[in-house]
Amino acid sequence: MNARPLLLWLAADAALVAALVSMGPASMRDWQAPAPIAPDPAAFDVPREVETAVDPALLQATLARPLFFASRRPLPAEGADAATVAADAEDALGDLQLLGLFSAGGGGGLIVRRDGVSRRVAVGGKVGDWTLVELDGLEARFRRDEEETRLLLKHAGLAPAASGKAEGGGRAAGLPVPAGAAPVAASAAPASGSIADEIRDRRARRIAAIREARERLQARREQQRGLPRQ
Repeated sequence: MNARPLLLWLAADAALVAALVSMGPASMRDWQAPAPIAPDPAAFDVPREVETAVDPALLQATLARPLFFASRRPLPAEGADAATVAADAEDALGDLQLLGLFSAGGGGGLIVRRDGVSRRVAVGGKVGDWTLVELDGLEARFRRDEEETRLLLKHAGLAPAASGKAEGGGRAAGLPVPAGAAPVAASAAPASGSIADEIRDRRARRIAAIREARERLQARREQQRGLPRQ
């Protein structure tokens, strides 16, 4: 076999490849990476969301008149109308104070305070001449003959924090008081001496006892360390 024609073909192919390479642009023969682009600092300047403090007055209004609640009622009008409503309600049930609601089996009732005495009144029960007709959310409806009135369970106010004890109730000033209610549009004085006070006092006594036991144990250990070894 004659190898001369094969060598000629290979030489021609090499010359053709060299010609094609020489015809290409200079950038293809001498490639360089592009220069890095620095990020814009403004892209990382994300504004922070400012948290607004909760208004205690707005929170108290929401608790007293919760949305989508059956007992929600419009606020009483200011002026003579509000005074008239308050006077009528006070004349209706006197000093009756609504402390809470309870449910038992298929029924329920109220926890009320009158003349300093707390008691439970089931639906259908009487408070003086008044009969508890219905419980509607945080509202209780009373009826006497043809007269009807309502009591609304009010949430405890948000009192400012302070040190010391309140008079007569042994309550630390600034702590929430038990929920109390008076007739609609009439304010009621909060009750004192609730279960929360008893739990708080027990916890304080327990902490004091633990602290005293630790001090005694530490004193005993220090005394044992000071004794001479035999």
